[in-house]
Amino acid sequence: MKIAILIKRFIQTGGAERIAVELSRSLLKKGHEIHVYSQELNENVCTGVVFHPIKHRIRKPIHLNSWDFAIQTARLLKREQYDIVQSFERVLRSDVFYVTCICYRNWIWRGQSRTKKIINYMKVAIDPRHMSYLVLESLQFRKGICNNKVVATSKLIKEDIIANYRQMPQEIEVVYPGVESKTFQPGLRDSYRKEVRDSYGIGDDVVVILFVGSEFKRKGLRFLIEGVARLIHEIKGEKELRCLVVGGGPSAEYQAQAMALEISDLVTFVGLSSEVEKYFAASDVFVLPSQNEPSSLAVLEAMACELPVIIAEESGIAELVKDGFDALLLSDPTSAQEIKEKLLLVMNDDKRRSLGMNGRKNVIEHSWENACDQMLRIYDST
Repeated sequence: MKIAILIKRFIQTGGAERIAVELSRSLLKKGHEIHVYSQELNENVCTGVVFHPIKHRIRKPIHLNSWDFAIQTARLLKREQYDIVQSFERVLRSDVFYVTCICYRNWIWRGQSRTKKIINYMKVAIDPRHMSYLVLESLQFRKGICNNKVVATSKLIKEDIIANYRQMPQEIEVVYPGVESKTFQPGLRDSYRKEVRDSYGIGDDVVVILFVGSEFKRKGLRFLIEGVARLIHEIKGEKELRCLVVGGGPSAEYQAQAMALEISDLVTFVGLSSEVEKYFAASDVFVLPSQNEPSSLAVLEAMACELPVIIAEESGIAELVKDGFDALLLSDPTSAQEIKEKLLLVMNDDKRRSLGMNGRKNVIEHSWENACDQMLRIYDST
């Protein structure tokens, strides 16, 4: 098949971006011809792809950039014949739309109080940014206009689309992202654990808590820091703890929080890393208290490395696990007390080991090859 992939950034960081890269790699391995239309390209992440650079004519405001990308790709696609056009962005023409995030409409008014909804309606009426996003998004879910098939990255996303746009359940397929279990595996500890710990002055007997993500606010970093502080004060003298934060973004607010809680010397902000697997190898438990997290690749990769994971009950990956068996689920990810209690459970070495081993057994079934096969079946039915 000759397949076009539409995504603004074809790079190795970010959720949708990495899914696009991994799916392209898997499709290439199966002999398909892949063309990528993108504003930002890293040609080194996927050799064999034919790249079609999209001009970055409007960088800001972002909502106009989205429309410009949609208009440019619609025009350029007329020059080529493709068996399938798959988009990860809101565009004006594609056969398959792969949705990796909560609907914009959800963020504006679903689940809000009556007063808040009225305020948000007023914002939409006077702010062209909101209306622009909503119009472009709504077009994606009108069958036959922009897309023939909608694919969600989890049931959470599928249910969100149904609630916001009244789609029929049978019109939306769910394809979970995969994980490269040969790259992310427990053997990494032998290669990198000591190296990384030594670089941060962390002893081998210290329990390291890992957070990976760049949107610190949405992913609940402040709740984790408070939960870690409560745990440290409760078990002081019993175990040594450290918390590593891997990801980009403004961190001053969170560093100040750690200082106010008197744990600033125990929380290390690493920044962005292209070798996140090294930090999985150096850590003992992975925590992501993010609300409405679609399907975090970092969670899958942590599980593949046999790290016990603590995640929100309302998240895409939570659909794949059993609480207490291969993961620990937070009923309220904004509760520092609940985070502390879950962390207290994994202070037990046997519990950590059991959760980690069961987690890896689970996720190795979710390979990129399997995800690719599911997408090919969807292509065939489109």
